[in-house]
Amino acid sequence: MPDIRSNGLTPHPYDAEATTTTTIRRESVVTPDEAEIIAETPEQIIEAMGMEDDVIPPIDTIPSDQKPKSLQNYGDFIKFGWYIAFFMIMYESLMLPQVGMMTFMVYGAYSPQVTACGNQTFEGMTQRDVCAGLDKIMNKTGCIPTVVTQFESVGHEMGLYCSGTQQVKRSVSIQMVGVFLGAPIFGQLSDSFGRRRVIQVCCVIVCILGFFAARAPTLDTFTIIQLFNMFFVGGMNT
Repeated sequence: MPDIRSNGLTPHPYDAEATTTTTIRRESVVTPDEAEIIAETPEQIIEAMGMEDDVIPPIDTIPSDQKPKSLQNYGDFIKFGWYIAFFMIMYESLMLPQVGMMTFMVYGAYSPQVTACGNQTFEGMTQRDVCAGLDKIMNKTGCIPTVVTQFESVGHEMGLYCSGTQQVKRSVSIQMVGVFLGAPIFGQLSDSFGRRRVIQVCCVIVCILGFFAARAPTLDTFTIIQLFNMFFVGGMNT
């Protein structure tokens, strides 16, 4: 009977009709290197590493050249240590200024509520109705409005309420222009000079400008300082 072995194909050993049919399978070819890896049983690995009683020591105490191949990946599960704590502190120190600047105006633009003007109170009235007649009342009586707010805001600190709140919202829009300009410019500078150097410069300038912005006497001064500040915040985001 002719040999049906051809092109690395042999009859399937469990097929009863393999000798008379063409049901065949491809031989599995194992290289010597693969055979050595397959032969590495846990017992052989332990024996090769010179360990007794089948006890595997902690992975961080095994020399890198003696570790099993299955453990030489992903940094061998690096443990948390002082370096990770240092990294987290430094990362937070970078994130806090930029996140604070980006989210501040969400609360800083809060509009204070006018509740009274002199002896006249506006209980039960909407702010739109109050603001519609507030100027007439102030011109007639010379009263000073009483405003309340849930927290300190730019409008409350600078006495901007009713129509003045539009100035605060305009200030926020101008500040965001700085972010849109800073992100692409510093992105290119990061590719040219390195991201670490750019982030360090931006972080220092953001802290300095933030100090002066907190002491700005007028809304216009505050807007100009924050415009440049947000320009560098956009650089930190890249």
